[in-house]
Amino acid sequence: MNTNWMSCTLREGCEVCGSQERLVLCSTCNVVQYCTEEHRLEHEATHASTCARIEECRTEVRQQRDILEAAIPQFKFVSEGSENAPEVVEVVDYLRARLQLVEAYSLPENILGLQVSLDNLLEMVKLCRLDKLNFRWMTLGVMLSEPRR
Repeated sequence: MNTNWMSCTLREGCEVCGSQERLVLCSTCNVVQYCTEEHRLEHEATHASTCARIEECRTEVRQQRDILEAAIPQFKFVSEGSENAPEVVEVVDYLRARLQLVEAYSLPENILGLQVSLDNLLEMVKLCRLDKLNFRWMTLGVMLSEPRR
């Protein structure tokens, strides 16, 4: 996992100049902001691989979610080994895909990416009581490192 955000200053605002005015999100990843079209075009080559990685991870999460929806019509996540559940469905593949998405969101190393990563980690904690992937500890680390406003 990219942990650079734990030890660096996270960017806010336009990726190129830091401006806080008239910001527009990247239409693909929705994590990187620009104040002008010129700045978006200037940063496009740098941002392209990160943006593609985020989109690739989103696609994998959607595919894993579709698999779970097909397995459970009412789509209830059940932790592995739960004795009270009538039907136990393994969610590790879905959570692993979601964790890769969290990692991709941390690549831009900006506050918006950190917030989206945290939101995804918190949702993952809600989905499963067992934590084979240790995302509860990652969630705590992200929450502690998030700048206070």
